Amino acid sequence: MDTKDMQVASFEAGQPINRFLVVRSVGSNQVKKNTTKATPSVGITQDTVSATGSAVPVAIGGIVKGAVGRSVTKDQALVPDSTARLVHGTTENDKCVGFALESQATVGGLTKLLWSPFNF
Repeated sequence: MDTKDMQVASFEAGQPINRFLVVRSVGSNQVKKNTTKATPSVGITQDTVSATGSAVPVAIGGIVKGAVGRSVTKDQALVPDSTARLVHGTTENDKCVGFALESQATVGGLTKLLWSPFNF
């Protein structure tokens, strides 16, 4: 996937974070893994950082890739799970991050999504 399809911003990692996980804002320009569908998300990490305080690139708009926590189907609304991976959002007031542009059946596998946060 070409990076021209997404908008990326640099944030400070508030914890070690793996690539392709959903993150939330925790302070001035700082992010941590978002492990709840009830909390708004900032974006999806584009690199792995092993140290708190390190710069981490985060996709904040456009067509992005993210890791899935269980099987997702094209066109499903997506939310973060307890591991900050993407799963299908089904509950009223879920803080969805966007829509799956393709199906992915492998846990930990990558799927393309249109990053467009909204309430379910």
